Amino acid sequence: MRCTLWSLAALNFAGEPPLDRTRLYRWFTELQNPDGGFGYWHGRGSDLVATVSALESLQYLGLKGDRQVNLAASGQFLLQCEDPMGMKFVPDGEVTLSTTCQGIRGLLAVGLEEKARELATLIN
Repeated sequence: MRCTLWSLAALNFAGEPPLDRTRLYRWFTELQNPDGGFGYWHGRGSDLVATVSALESLQYLGLKGDRQVNLAASGQFLLQCEDPMGMKFVPDGEVTLSTTCQGIRGLLAVGLEEKARELATLIN
């Protein structure tokens, strides 16, 4: 999942168009889990890093989500990873600075800007 994001970011930086958008979008719809998150591959449980990578990849593809990629459900998964001290890799994991920063990016990708700003205040 992260490699896909890195590839799309590199293509964007180079001014090149993304690969086959339709094929990639279909792949993302197949990877979204019932809890709204994404795993590293089909059948893998959701985690924050893979979910944020998928959401940012969709942004590079110019896709906002629709009935097939449920952005609201992805936002709910991210909120399950929230803790008063920051964000966790998985809902029952531990808070780290890295996952908190990635979680903030994910919250922004699903339109939860106020929650993202709230979490950003925890980083000093």
